[in-house]
Amino acid sequence: MDPRILPFLQSHSTAIVLSSTVAVSLALVIKWIRPKPLPGIPHHPITSFWGDLPAMAKAAKEYGTIYEHGSFFEQSMRELGPVFQIFIGPFSKTIVITDPQEIEDLHLRERSKFIDASDVLIRGFQSTIPLGQVAMKTNDVWRKHRRITAPIVSSKYLNQLAPVIDHNTRLLVEYWEKKIEIVKREGGTCFACAGDFQNSALDMISQIIAGRSLQAIPNAIAHLSTAEPTRNTQGALTFPIPRVALLDATHYLFRCIGDAVTLPPVLSTVYQKVLSWTPRFQHHYGVICDHIDSCLADCRKDVQQARALGEDPDLAESMLGMIAAREGAPGQDHMSDKEIRDEVLTSFFAGHDTSSLSMQWCVKFLTDSPHIQKALHNELVTAIGDPAIERRPLTFADVSSPDRTPYLEAVVIELLRCARVAEGTSKQTTADITVLGYAIPANTDLIFPMTSNQVNDSSMSSVLHSFDKHRSPASRESGSIARRPWKNGKDFDPERWLGDNGDGTKRFNARAGFANPFGQGVRACAGKQLALLELKMYIAALSLAFFFDKIPEELSSYVAQINVTRSPIYAYVNPKPWKEVQA
Repeated sequence: MDPRILPFLQSHSTAIVLSSTVAVSLALVIKWIRPKPLPGIPHHPITSFWGDLPAMAKAAKEYGTIYEHGSFFEQSMRELGPVFQIFIGPFSKTIVITDPQEIEDLHLRERSKFIDASDVLIRGFQSTIPLGQVAMKTNDVWRKHRRITAPIVSSKYLNQLAPVIDHNTRLLVEYWEKKIEIVKREGGTCFACAGDFQNSALDMISQIIAGRSLQAIPNAIAHLSTAEPTRNTQGALTFPIPRVALLDATHYLFRCIGDAVTLPPVLSTVYQKVLSWTPRFQHHYGVICDHIDSCLADCRKDVQQARALGEDPDLAESMLGMIAAREGAPGQDHMSDKEIRDEVLTSFFAGHDTSSLSMQWCVKFLTDSPHIQKALHNELVTAIGDPAIERRPLTFADVSSPDRTPYLEAVVIELLRCARVAEGTSKQTTADITVLGYAIPANTDLIFPMTSNQVNDSSMSSVLHSFDKHRSPASRESGSIARRPWKNGKDFDPERWLGDNGDGTKRFNARAGFANPFGQGVRACAGKQLALLELKMYIAALSLAFFFDKIPEELSSYVAQINVTRSPIYAYVNPKPWKEVQA
């Protein structure tokens, strides 16, 4: 050693030791927070403690979201197989499962008791609806809430609610008929429709759930004569819509949920706590709570009056009315006003947003598929009748028979498969499980992306079949036929759900392939049947009234964005009365 170095070392020994300690500590911290993969499960190379976040950010910037065709999840599925792990930051432990046969088996058979709602999802709802089903584990309280709210989706109540849905669809048709005339007069090419679907869906869900419509579409119709639409360079008109405080509040709180879900656990908790103190949050939350509380008071008053008159109070036409009618009855479960409020708010979020976005995607798919529109219209006219001639309302029976309207059934399920409004479901293991031969420990987050409904086409068939030896006996026996990969899975093609009866007619086959829009098993969407009824009645009413003609190419893009749900950036429509198309 050079003798001149010794004095330097002696005079700087404290600094050197401190620097060395910091360097070693920093190295250990980096190693500690660096994502640690579960052994044996495929994953992308780990190049930093950020895990897959940089790749996800790059894919989202290029494709719009990480779920789009060619984006992060599709690339990962093709590179890593049907089970792989991703690292969303330094401490995450997330497994992605994309095999449709295994997803069904995991949710419906023996292993289903070892998965539950994800902490990530539950945490995201804590500031807004902590007592709603979506924010609970599958415990006794969750089961009580499910029992109390379940009757609203029974055939009895759906039959009673059908006139409400029909009324709202007819109002939307009326609104669009008036808009069509203005677009013609102004020489426009089409008009924006996102706001129309949002307001119509909110009117409908508020009446179904809370017993009171917000009258957003009737108010928009009333203001249409004095409205001054704006026009973009493609000739598309956007009509001003009167502001609806409840709609603004719903959108704001839904965005807050989306932000909370995407944040790391500690930041999510802090974010929601601070957010709940802000005047803006308290204002919007108060708007919704005041509306729900007022509607609940009205429903309880109606029930008291019915009982005083000796009438059956169980003829409710809303979820709140149904709950109020059962309060205090022998053998009935009870919810506090706060629990009721959170369940209604959950229904507002889920029922309004998903219905609105599904219809926005629907008109895009139909616009680009004239042959599908014509086949659907012809079936509906034959099975239901031409509303221009008969002028009668649609009923529950009109849209609830797959034998009468198989093409409508196929259009609805294909819409849900392709729109992917809810881009996936999230669960968490409660015990060690094995998935396609891979050992997954307890307390691991599981993601089931909806992208797999389209990417798992015939090109992936050999990959999926290579895991058959790891499947359960029940899955091997029934799953391979009912859940085979799709042919041309990315195309919107309702025909894939139809079989030939051999006499020139078609039959709807719900087991023709895989689609998982409502989840599966115990935690499947409680409002599935109501959502399907709404979509069928909306699609039937609009398809009977209009042909959706082409719109400018710049506005027909399928680029999407995601908050909690997946929505189209461009939502425009060019409806024409069928008499103009058939002339």
